[in-house]
Order: sequence, then C-alpha cells, then structure tokens
Amino acid sequence: MRLNIRKVKLLIWLLCVAALGGAGWAFWTVYKNTKVERIYDSPPSAEYSELLMKQTRVVGEPVVIGYDEQRRNAIWDAIVDGTLRPVPVVKGPDDDKPVKKEVVIKPIAQVLEIGLIVHSGDPLARFAAVSYLPAANITSNSKAARIHVTEGTTLEPPYDVEPYLGEVVRIGTQEVVFSWGGKEVSITPKLGAGGNDGPLAGWSVPDADDPRADLEEWPEETQRLLSSEGKTQILLGSKTIETIRTDPSKHVLKDIRTRPFTPAGGGKTLLELTAVEEGSVAEEVGFESGDQIISVNGVPMSSISSAINWYQANPDEPSYTIVYQRFGKIDTITLYPPN
Repeated sequence: MRLNIRKVKLLIWLLCVAALGGAGWAFWTVYKNTKVERIYDSPPSAEYSELLMKQTRVVGEPVVIGYDEQRRNAIWDAIVDGTLRPVPVVKGPDDDKPVKKEVVIKPIAQVLEIGLIVHSGDPLARFAAVSYLPAANITSNSKAARIHVTEGTTLEPPYDVEPYLGEVVRIGTQEVVFSWGGKEVSITPKLGAGGNDGPLAGWSVPDADDPRADLEEWPEETQRLLSSEGKTQILLGSKTIETIRTDPSKHVLKDIRTRPFTPAGGGKTLLELTAVEEGSVAEEVGFESGDQIISVNGVPMSSISSAINWYQANPDEPSYTIVYQRFGKIDTITLYPPN
C-alpha cells in the first residue's frame, strides 16, 4: 500500500485548524456567559466577609496559619511514637536538703498503765507494776507486758529509743513520772468506774479545822461531827481504839463482810462492804452495806487484808481520811484517834 505524503500533510493541517477553531469557540462561550449570565460573581462584599468570620473566629483576631508556637514546639520535641519528652525539673537551692519527717509520738496513756505503786523512803526500794496495753505492740516476749519497774528503768522496745526514750524518772506515793519524748509525764493508778487521771491526793480533802483542838478530855464513846466545810469527822472513842488495837483483824472480820470489786467499765479494784453488822465500829462511824472503799490517806485499798496490814504498819497516824463511793457519789470520812 502506498501512502500519498501530500495528502497526509493536508489531513494533519486540517485537524489542527479544527482544534484551534474548537478552542476559540469554547473561549467565546465562556466569555459570553460571563457577560450575559454572570456565572462568575465578583468578590464577596464586606458585610458577607464579616458574617463569615464571625462563624469561624473572633473578629479582630489574626488568622493563624498552621500550629501556634507552643504546639509546634511540642510536636517538634515529640518522640517518634507520639509521646512527649519529660520536662526537666529545675531544682532549687533547697531541693538537695534532706526532708525532715514529722515525728508522731503516741501519748503514754495509750501505751501503758499503772496497776500498783509501792512507795518507800528508800528510793531503791520503790517499785510500780506496769502493764503495757495491746496497742503498744511491744517487740519483747509476752512476759514483758506486765512488769515491775524501779526508778531508772527503761521501757520495753520500741519505746526505749528515739523518739520516745522512755524511762522511769521517779516513783511517788501516788504517781509515776516518766521521761517520754524529751518531756516528763506522770501516770497514776486508775480509780472509779470511769477512771481518774489525777493523783490520788485529789480524792483526799483535808479538813479546815481539827475537832481535837478544843477538847479538854478525850471521849470514851465515838462521836460524829461535821466540819465547817460539811465534811464528816469522827472522834474515835478510847474504848473503840482499845478494841481495834488489841486485835484489829478479829474485830474487823467479825463486824463486816467485804469483797474486791472491779467496776464493769474497768479501772482500779475497790474494797466493797457487802455487810455491816449492827453496833459495829463500821456502822458507828457511818459506813453502810454497799459502800466501796477507794483509799485511806491516799493509799488504794483493794482487799481487807491489805487494809489491816496497812493499819498495823501505820498505827500512829494523826488522822485517817477514808475516801469511799456510795451509789456512784464520792465522799470522805476522817477518823481521829486520841492524841
């Protein structure tokens, strides 16, 4: 097949003329529609632009293209997995100093209690019975929960080291003084149904007047008086004193019946008079069945034998102040033997 070169060139030239004509026609159409039908509008008015900006941002704020500086820096510092690098902490001049922990010291009343005090003129012979409470959590064996302490005795671990440094400083007639956390604190035996934190001397009320001062002769029979403060005063007759001193044990055991009594709420054991014989010395001085003896001259009484032993060891006291409880009320009676 032979091609005519001249005819081919003519065909290509005609196609180019057709393409140029088509492009010119399209341009003319667009131009005509723009002028007649206004398909392409002019730029929006100022009112339209302001309304559009109100829907997208606050009027007057600059348009930020891209991220703000803080977010851009965060993205730049981010690790490959997207997490941010930890911000380095700038230490102050006092940051390297050790932090002092606040030391909390338990009150000594939550650690131990005093059950008994034995006092003597010789400091080496004094001792007190100490019981550690369950909350104390002492690290020693169980026998250490109830011990006898003397002056200078250190307390059981962990109360023998800082911050407590617990130690018995001195033992008085009615209280034990401890060194506790750098301070001195005192503990007394508990008394009464609710307990009493004050020294036992608080139960003894000294009389303002002595009924023996105006006596010319001591009476043979016991006399019951009242002081100017309304306190009961008993002048023990010479016959009564002679009977008691002859055989106090036999006389007391015949006239009264007693039993140790511990309040239901806990506390110090008292000496309860369960029966008082009619015509006995106990009735003569004013005691009744049910009375509970707390102390005599500040010394706790928990059994009839301890009361008799104490009297036999102290027969020449100028007076005997008995603190007792009757129907929950505390009262005192002071007995005066002959001078």
